[in-house]
Amino acid sequence: MVVHCSAGAGRTGCFIVIDIMLDMAEREGVVDIYNCVRELRSRRVNMVQTEEQYVFIHDAILEACLCGDTTIPASQLRSVYYDMNRLDPQTNSSPIKEEFRTLNMVTPTLRVEDCSIALLPRNHEKNRCMDVLPPDRCLPFLITIDGESSNYINAALMDSYKQPSAFIVTQHPLPNTVKDFWRLVLDYHCTSIVMLNDVDPAQKQYGCSMCLKYGRCSREDAMKVETGLWKRLSRFLSPRLCHNTRGSKPKARLFPLHPNPLSLGD
Repeated sequence: MVVHCSAGAGRTGCFIVIDIMLDMAEREGVVDIYNCVRELRSRRVNMVQTEEQYVFIHDAILEACLCGDTTIPASQLRSVYYDMNRLDPQTNSSPIKEEFRTLNMVTPTLRVEDCSIALLPRNHEKNRCMDVLPPDRCLPFLITIDGESSNYINAALMDSYKQPSAFIVTQHPLPNTVKDFWRLVLDYHCTSIVMLNDVDPAQKQYGCSMCLKYGRCSREDAMKVETGLWKRLSRFLSPRLCHNTRGSKPKARLFPLHPNPLSLGD
């Protein structure tokens, strides 16, 4: 096996140490990261180059040892899921509960410096909850200006199984971020909007008070309705920005939590 990065030192060392330690943990039930790195450095300079890489090795091995192999063959999912929900009368717990506790244990906590842009004073009012902030590395920066100088929105880019940055996760728009929401939809050519929260019927959806109205939506076709996105955008953005490069009107589909969460008329 050939392993390399740019210099064949830092990241290469991380990969090799993790591979060695996982084998060691499986066969001997112990790990010795310190001496493994020391031995690698006797053969090549700067193997595991930074403190951050050294910490990452520990995190990766800890997660592997605590979580184990969590993959489930699709053909066995039903039976495995049934077993995972089986309650132990002595502990009043189940494998699926224990797995979720382990997941919470190994999930890294975002530091203040990880969310420096969201924590800028000028962006405070754009965050619904100050304990739900996007890390800088995942931010989708807004491109459309339209009189708005800020390029921040409380959102994060997420990978799908097949494609990087396939999803944009965001909060329900605040009264002062409705324009930002539509700038996001426009800038990233979003073709679908999935709304998973309940909305107070007394409030307008994604409109003046809370949110905008998407378009008419009956109980039968709510999950397939094509919204009048251009019409909605034109209420908040300049008309010249509501067209793509070919001059056609952008379109998006709304997938609400409920078939008819509220009246979405004009």
